[in-house]
Amino acid sequence: MKLLLGSVVALPLALVVADGCSSSSMPENCTISASNYDQSCNVDTDCLEVSSGDYCATGCFCGNSTINVGALAQFNDDVSKTPIGSGGLICPCPNPLGPCCRHGMCQAGCQVSPTDTLPACSDAGGTCTLGTVCGAGGTGPPDACVYSDEVCCL
Repeated sequence: MKLLLGSVVALPLALVVADGCSSSSMPENCTISASNYDQSCNVDTDCLEVSSGDYCATGCFCGNSTINVGALAQFNDDVSKTPIGSGGLICPCPNPLGPCCRHGMCQAGCQVSPTDTLPACSDAGGTCTLGTVCGAGGTGPPDACVYSDEVCCL
């Protein structure tokens, strides 16, 4: 089974392993951590959500970490050497907030902080939200939020 972990993350891939590390050909340590891969970024699209954890253990993997898109091939190669990489079942996961780039590092589950609203937005009576579309109140001044993936909504 070819894994493509961390592709477009509307619904992250979630896998359940049928059995633990019983094969002698499996690595001794099946823990895969996103921190072992490039997590740097310049923009949100540089980031993909992946699942860190023990890939020998039985259970669902519902994303929880992020890596740079350029590290996906190595991540998938490492996963393919574990029991989960040789087959698994997809299990349901909640639809999390997507990954984003903050301070040059990919992060999972990004949310808007009240401190993301710059004075230009708050002076116009708005607050910053993730995305590019606002409701009936319309958009506030451009570049009035800390991050480029946020928009000032009135």
